[in-house]
Amino acid sequence: MTNHLKYAYALTIIFLLTTCDSADRPGYISQIPDIESFTYLAFSQAELDSKKVSLTPTLLISGSADTENFVGTPFWIEKVKDEIWIADPVKGEVSAFSANGVFSRVIASRGRGPNELQYPASIYYSGQNRDTSNSVWILDSGLKSILQFSIDEGEQNRIQSKEILTEFYGTKILALENEAFLVPLTDQQNQILGVINQNGELIDGYVNRIVPLGYQPYTHNRVFFDIEPVSNQLVYAYHGLPLIFIEGFDSENKRVFDFRPETELSDYNVDLTPLPAEESISVSSITMDLFVNDSRAFFILENQLVVFNHEKEELEKSITLTDHEGIEMIFQQMVYSDGIFFLINRFTSDIYTLDEAEVTS
Repeated sequence: MTNHLKYAYALTIIFLLTTCDSADRPGYISQIPDIESFTYLAFSQAELDSKKVSLTPTLLISGSADTENFVGTPFWIEKVKDEIWIADPVKGEVSAFSANGVFSRVIASRGRGPNELQYPASIYYSGQNRDTSNSVWILDSGLKSILQFSIDEGEQNRIQSKEILTEFYGTKILALENEAFLVPLTDQQNQILGVINQNGELIDGYVNRIVPLGYQPYTHNRVFFDIEPVSNQLVYAYHGLPLIFIEGFDSENKRVFDFRPETELSDYNVDLTPLPAEESISVSSITMDLFVNDSRAFFILENQLVVFNHEKEELEKSITLTDHEGIEMIFQQMVYSDGIFFLINRFTSDIYTLDEAEVTS
């Protein structure tokens, strides 16, 4: 097939996908608020399978290592210049390690005073200004606070807000250019993500709840999110759905990508039908740990690390993580920071890494 024919074929496929009737989509899609304002594209299971490869990550820190200061239950890992900062909300501690995984120092420990915190959920280091910035932001879901730390001089400021979600699993903070922060909101808000200013006030909200307040299964409203800084687009995924949403903060140019278009939600997860609040319902995690760097989105889809070029609207890879014997490895969380994927096994407290070049080449 010539390049011209390939290009025409690709345009035809995109046209068919974006203009398909809603009857051609899984039925639950129509239950998502405002879904008709999104351009819908789908990738079949066959296409995912055709992109499958295997990679073996490198062990950075062993949970069985005999070290008094090892982080016991890591939930977030952030590369901060030449160090790696690890947040452990169970222990109530943020610690620094060398790039080789050797313990260096305790940044903050459990308490309520200066340089102390309760449940550090995530860490954010300076975005586009990594080479010059000295500020590191820590989201403390226990104190409902955003703490500003200097790399060398400890805590500099803290912003308290009643609007911050108190869960620490999957909770994330992003610092915005206008000295505000994008964070998950308390379950009392109609939207899932909000912008908090320096006074702790909620000044804007994004991402609709797909299960209304006061109903189950409310954990369908948990999202993973990131920002594509060049085009200033919000990229997010509801953890119980195989969908990636991309939209501008001005709510324009909205797209949704479906990675299981042939299957109804009820075949593999709890559906979106609102049920009484007193019912106990568990939602399985389908899409997790979403990060964006330039034109690529990286996320976990049912234990596969997916590399998706959202600019070209192309699926690049579906990666199975294996050990040196080819046995599949399961991780409870992935964090991407400054070109490194950190893979966390909370049962063993092992932390593995993959370089971005390995993942994208």
